[in-house]
Amino acid sequence: MPPTWCYFLWNLRSQSPGVHDQGKASLAGGHSGEIGHIVVADIDFPRSRVWMHGATKYEPRWCRLDAWGRHVLAERAAHVTAQHPDTTTARLAVSSRSASDAALQARSCVALGDLLRRIGLGTDPHVKPASATARAAVEAFETTGHIEEAARRLGLRSLDRAAGVVGYGWRTDPACTDGGVPDA
Repeated sequence: MPPTWCYFLWNLRSQSPGVHDQGKASLAGGHSGEIGHIVVADIDFPRSRVWMHGATKYEPRWCRLDAWGRHVLAERAAHVTAQHPDTTTARLAVSSRSASDAALQARSCVALGDLLRRIGLGTDPHVKPASATARAAVEAFETTGHIEEAARRLGLRSLDRAAGVVGYGWRTDPACTDGGVPDA
């Protein structure tokens, strides 16, 4: 993933309600099938985390927020609850109107695609809406050195899938292919 992708997305200030929040939820580790389900009550501000509800392929889990993400989502939560006071049904990143899972996922994908175009990355073939989510896994893997943490961050049940997301070729790692202890 190009460094400009991370820089621009982390530092984006969007004028479109909800679009910026799509990016923050993705960077926390949320998938497009989960982001549309997040309601204001899913944010645990004291612990700086957001609840991802899971989906067919993803486990429900908490995803941590950095200080900037917490700030952005707090502003969005205040905006949303001013219009829709019930925090258990006030969706954070998409309209609170009733919609199917497929429609919520489509809204999330459209908003993330719009975000990429606005920051000038819409024509880069290597950057997709899923790139923001993948960044959360890469960060978890780089920080801990454990593929399990990348899998947990994304709610993945498969370590092979997590390795694929972060670009870790454990099957071809010369330090681990002889069945012995990895070289230090």
